[in-house]
Amino acid sequence: MATLRGHEKVFSIAVTPNGKYAVSGSHDGTLKVWDLEKWREIRSLRAHSKSITAFAITSDGKLVVLGSLDGNLEVWNLETGEEKAAFKEHSEPITEIVITPDGKRAVSGSSDNTLKVWDLEKMEELTTLISHSNSVSKIAITPSGKYAISGSSDNTLKVWDLKKLDEETISTGHSKSVNKIVITPDGKLAVSSSYDGTLKVWDLKTKEEKVTLKGHSGPVTDFVITPDGKRIISGSSDKTLRVWDLKKGNMTLKGHKREVTSVAITSDGKYAISGSFDRTIKVWDLENGKIKVTLEGHKNYISTISIIPNKNCIVSSSHDETLKVWDLDRGIDTITLIGHSGSVSSVAITPDGKSIVSASGDGTHKIWSLENREEIATLEGHKSAPSTIVITPDGKYAVSASYDRTIKILDLKKQIVKTSLRGHTDSATLVAVTSNSRYVVSASRDNTLRVWDLESSSEVSCFTGDVPFTAFDILKDENIIVVGDSLGKVYFFHLHIPCKNNFYF
Repeated sequence: MATLRGHEKVFSIAVTPNGKYAVSGSHDGTLKVWDLEKWREIRSLRAHSKSITAFAITSDGKLVVLGSLDGNLEVWNLETGEEKAAFKEHSEPITEIVITPDGKRAVSGSSDNTLKVWDLEKMEELTTLISHSNSVSKIAITPSGKYAISGSSDNTLKVWDLKKLDEETISTGHSKSVNKIVITPDGKLAVSSSYDGTLKVWDLKTKEEKVTLKGHSGPVTDFVITPDGKRIISGSSDKTLRVWDLKKGNMTLKGHKREVTSVAITSDGKYAISGSFDRTIKVWDLENGKIKVTLEGHKNYISTISIIPNKNCIVSSSHDETLKVWDLDRGIDTITLIGHSGSVSSVAITPDGKSIVSASGDGTHKIWSLENREEIATLEGHKSAPSTIVITPDGKYAVSASYDRTIKILDLKKQIVKTSLRGHTDSATLVAVTSNSRYVVSASRDNTLRVWDLESSSEVSCFTGDVPFTAFDILKDENIIVVGDSLGKVYFFHLHIPCKNNFYF
């Protein structure tokens, strides 16, 4: 171990790609290069300006681009110590600098609300990107070098096309928190719902809002999309369901006495199923909007409804601590699963339809056999209630997020808790798995979205927003993620899986 001295106050350190040198930036206006084999300073670069606030090194380790408190940007040759260029273009402190993977361009962000793109071959400014209404705080570059994503104190993220040198995506959305996002089966559209009582339909190609669906007089609590992608069925705290069909017109389904809590759709798209605070489940004929049957039996409100694959049956969970399996043809519950000592908050069904995994306020997960109609295993681990649970597409694992800040991976074959993923600093509220069953994406009240490698149980990367992310969905095969936040904004990201420890949106 060695102590390297020379700065007054160090604010940032980076290591060159070859691992031989460390570069440190200081508020004393110097950038120092350190030999990590001989543990000594080999070069000190004195900026023309005040305190250095940001710097980045090109991928070949030859150039460093630094920004300062007075808005100056300078380019230096790390090998010779020669200054290559100096610019005074930003009117406020530079807050962030990133360089494209090919080392040809740099992007700087500033407290003047702008980003600037720089050509490192010609040593000139290419353009100024203007759209943020407050200081630019973070910038990331996609591995292809095509897009830059900027985060700002104005609570927005913006995606910029570095080839076209313009804004690719503007985050916009609802007036209140987004509570659910679903991508249509054909992958062309995304639908978001909000506590503002509306749903919005988004075009994933243009990243633009196509239509806002208004009609509910209370918050939208849940919604589903029919398998053919033509209709949306939403439930609300206004006690109603609405069927949205842009071609045939809309319907309002009335019958519940209290708020609708959960909505599901049968695999043939003919029937919608709703659960409510009135403790009932209703099956609706979507052709005529009439109630086919009302299912009663739970002693408290309905938490969730799930469709069992390849069967005309559903599973409901309730605050009464039970799960029930219902036969939709006969209109009766065929199984009542008893065992939890707290409200059942989330349920997932294996792809083969043979098993159920439930999460409860008692802090446990239970695996149930639908064939034998019994509990197979109880898996403990969370110190507080799980918030949601999903099963990987290959059916090997269940993944649960919890208010204890952890993500648990459950091995369904071995019936054990495989591992706990730790990193969130506040309640983990959402979790999803990529279509290849390799990566887990989780959201938390700590304002982060984290990506985890399922096999190695390691965190791949972390993205931090200004407010909590409250909903997201991942487009299968194409790694597009649509994210909503507590301010009502909706974002569109290309989720690029990293090679090492870098992760870009």
